[in-house]
Amino acid sequence: MNGREHRLIGAFAGPAAGLGLAIKANRSVSGFEVCGWVAGGVGGSKLPDILEPAHCPRHRKFAHSGTVLAADLAFLQSEILEGWIEGLKNKAAEYRIQAQLQPQADLWPSLLAGLLEFFAGVLPALLGGYASHLVCDATTPSGIPLC
Repeated sequence: MNGREHRLIGAFAGPAAGLGLAIKANRSVSGFEVCGWVAGGVGGSKLPDILEPAHCPRHRKFAHSGTVLAADLAFLQSEILEGWIEGLKNKAAEYRIQAQLQPQADLWPSLLAGLLEFFAGVLPALLGGYASHLVCDATTPSGIPLC
């Protein structure tokens, strides 16, 4: 698979991972978070080849392994990740309240809230995009190594 195909699939895998976690946690989603899902999915889909560049057909080592795929999927379902996302969303909510209470103040609270929501989206999507890359590579004749 080439980089363009990985990015395209990652652009769908990231939002799928983010949406799945949002539904599981029964929480609302902002536009900034959705943008983070797309950006994280595309970025995550490129990450294995950034860590192990494709200089030759046999470039797949640990970063392209089944072990990393299993760890990625396990972390994607972990309470740790949910806690990080929840923490970012809660801090963003605090900044949103601050922006509403002081509308004459500068734009920083609103910008920080949007940035925190964006990163809350990037976290799960990065893992989803990374997993999509490994799953796609696993379907090629070369496959991926176990470790």
